[in-house]
Amino acid sequence: MPPFTGYTALAPSEREIRLLTVLPSLFSNNTIKCELSIASLSSSPGPQYEALSYVWGSPANPKLIELNKQPFPVTQNLHAALRALRRRSAKRVLWVDAICINQQDIPERNAQVAQMRFIYEGASSVAVWLGDATANSHRGLKFLQVFAAKVRACSADESNGEGLLKAWLAHVCIACSDAQERAWLELTLLLQRPYWTRAWIYQEMVLAREATVYVGKDSVSWDDAETVAFAVDALEDFLRMLEPPGNDARVVGVYHHFYNAALARAQRKALGLGGAPTLLEALCVRRPTDATDPRDKVYSLLGVVKDHFIGQPELPSGEHVVIDYSRPVEQVYKDVVRHIVENTNSFDVLCACQNPDRDNGLPSWAPDWRVKRTNGPIRNPDQWGHIHFASQPFSSVSYMDPPDDNTLVARGVYVDSITAVGEEHTYGCDWEELKENWKGLALRCAWTFESNAEAGPCYITTEPIPEAFFETVTMGRIEDNNVPDIKVQLARIEAIERRRFFVTEKGFMALGPAQTKVGDKVVVLEGMHVPIVLRKDGEGDGHAVVGEAYVHGLMNGEAFDEEMADGLESNLGRRLEAEKFLLR
Repeated sequence: MPPFTGYTALAPSEREIRLLTVLPSLFSNNTIKCELSIASLSSSPGPQYEALSYVWGSPANPKLIELNKQPFPVTQNLHAALRALRRRSAKRVLWVDAICINQQDIPERNAQVAQMRFIYEGASSVAVWLGDATANSHRGLKFLQVFAAKVRACSADESNGEGLLKAWLAHVCIACSDAQERAWLELTLLLQRPYWTRAWIYQEMVLAREATVYVGKDSVSWDDAETVAFAVDALEDFLRMLEPPGNDARVVGVYHHFYNAALARAQRKALGLGGAPTLLEALCVRRPTDATDPRDKVYSLLGVVKDHFIGQPELPSGEHVVIDYSRPVEQVYKDVVRHIVENTNSFDVLCACQNPDRDNGLPSWAPDWRVKRTNGPIRNPDQWGHIHFASQPFSSVSYMDPPDDNTLVARGVYVDSITAVGEEHTYGCDWEELKENWKGLALRCAWTFESNAEAGPCYITTEPIPEAFFETVTMGRIEDNNVPDIKVQLARIEAIERRRFFVTEKGFMALGPAQTKVGDKVVVLEGMHVPIVLRKDGEGDGHAVVGEAYVHGLMNGEAFDEEMADGLESNLGRRLEAEKFLLR
């Protein structure tokens, strides 16, 4: 097939884009015929079009459409979307990235992706394409509409709205008919579709004026979908307790990507630009998502984060992070770290690092956003509040130019060396057995203070050893003795997941990365909320980042606040002084 010759150059200074006009057809099996035209986002009034939000799908076995009277290959999923969205008697104007951007022209691709924010903001509506219909997918969409209507009706009841909704859900999930059970299953299957794990949907949905969800020819409003997302999140614990035959609370298990998109859109509508996350926050939330091009794990977020000029008319850019598909993935990820450090005055981005062996082509200080985390972050303010301040607000970052591109220079305080490491928590392991292993190490942390000798052996903070151990394995998240046991258990499960308990030479106990080894160092870097474990890099003067750690007695500025540092220095038997660390 000859190459497509229908692309004419766009003028970036005029913010020009191409629009795809899908010509009507009475019969769905007719060839899809389309026309390309050029429009300017700077024109007044702006062009009228819908933007398509979809999964590209596999490039294998593409299908042909007719574009400007030439054959043009598209993926099977895009072909299905165009066929379903094509009208019988009227043209439909869309913006579709795979067609409207010349994907072979890297400079054009860079410029157009930088305008994605404005493209989705300017669209009259966003068409969310989940994929082709199945034999029963219409039941899932219908149930979503019924669910949304029930939520709205119950919300209007000020006396017992939540009780009424729970009663209805219990009836649906437990005393359900075959039809209801099938509808619940179909809703689950819709939430399991690949669309919800796409990296790009975050930006596309946050910026959409209006949106409609399509499955084949069937559709529901995004407002209905959003209503259900918030209801499932609010009643998550209740839904987990419902165990109807064949259900096993599957919706609760798969709804989180769907909910995150709904939440981001709702926050943007309610709070405007002030509700935008930082790039680091967005990267951490969206890390589990998928992108065909791993650079898009970053580029897909630049239009909706506050540290990328979200309120300014210029295209997203920065000193370090610029949309450029000719740059290697590794370079993009390194640039992101430098941008975040300079824009947040913090090294908290290192908390996302989980690669001390550097087997992915990246330095240990650059998180690999292609790889999902093996556990949850230590600092999780949305769930547990802002409870850790290992150096902040007592210090700020002293940014220093690195000697080379694979080195990051940081200042911080070396506290102690790790002398013993416990067994790793793994999925399905026996907590009681693991606890005994860890408790044996914790006993090495016993101190006897002359000022309080009658109290006997205790932790370096003067707490009893059992109390310090409990605080460590729950990461200090339980501050109230009246907290229900289920929340204590949740805090502990999240804290220990894929981590190791370790102790240091001077008697600190901690939870650290699974890769922690004897001889690693506990360091508190300037501008970090939690301590970090570093490893000497061979015979040189560099260190590898092993990962973040919860170190009991170091989580509240003890290494930086002058008054608290005096007591810590007395226990350690040496001065705590900030020094330079070359991270590699």
